[in-house]
Amino acid sequence: MTLAEVLSEAQDLSINSGMLLQDFLYILQEVTGLSTPVIMLEKSRTLSEVEFQAWKEYAARRLEGEPSQYIVGKACFYGRDFRVSSACLIPRPETEGLVELAIRQLRGMKPKARILDIGTGSGVIAITLKLECPESTVHATDISAEALQVARINANALMSEVCYFQADLWPEQEDAYDMVISNPPYVTEAEYEHLDAVVRDHEPKLALVAPDNGLAFYKRIFKELGSKMNKGGIALFEIGEKQTDDLVHIAQENGLQNSAIYKDLAGRDRYIMIRI
Repeated sequence: MTLAEVLSEAQDLSINSGMLLQDFLYILQEVTGLSTPVIMLEKSRTLSEVEFQAWKEYAARRLEGEPSQYIVGKACFYGRDFRVSSACLIPRPETEGLVELAIRQLRGMKPKARILDIGTGSGVIAITLKLECPESTVHATDISAEALQVARINANALMSEVCYFQADLWPEQEDAYDMVISNPPYVTEAEYEHLDAVVRDHEPKLALVAPDNGLAFYKRIFKELGSKMNKGGIALFEIGEKQTDDLVHIAQENGLQNSAIYKDLAGRDRYIMIRI
């Protein structure tokens, strides 16, 4: 089977299933080890038997609803490939926006800032911040041992020195941080029922849904920010677009008066920044 024939099959699968062509091209890139531009230039190339069987298996799994990132075991974030598994969320563009906001703030802070990423998952936030701001010290926590295993694999592969702790939010040691950053679970139970079936069937609910109308983790974190951070520090969180007023109010209840809301690229309220 030539690449031209596989591309034609991929287009048919996309049209008939309603799934994105990009998903099938992503799988084809992994199977062949070629970028999409090279695939387009080498359409006459014949797939090996191993490549052909992998294409058939992976395409079938995608048609059954499994995300292409889980199928190939990796996802791109901030221009780098990260390993992912069903133990952690697939990183999303909105979280890249959170990291970009953090990097802008860090460049105006002292160079050796101490950073904590709460609920690190696959480690994309912590690892990216360490790579982009190498003089910083980065710690990361997660309650899931399986997620932390993925994060450590990513840190080693990308040569990023991050210190990981299995913990429910905060590490046990009494460190004070200059930046706390988190993309915590913030989806409500009602919202979860209306998420795409691919998300509900494959991504970990534990990393998506929070009690108390999606606010539970923010309430717990905000309560301790003042005692866990250095004066002048910055806390950054990804949020649900309908949670803005509630989160500003929760921050104020905990003595955190200096907060600001930032929008994502789609123009939705997506991030809250709190100055300590």
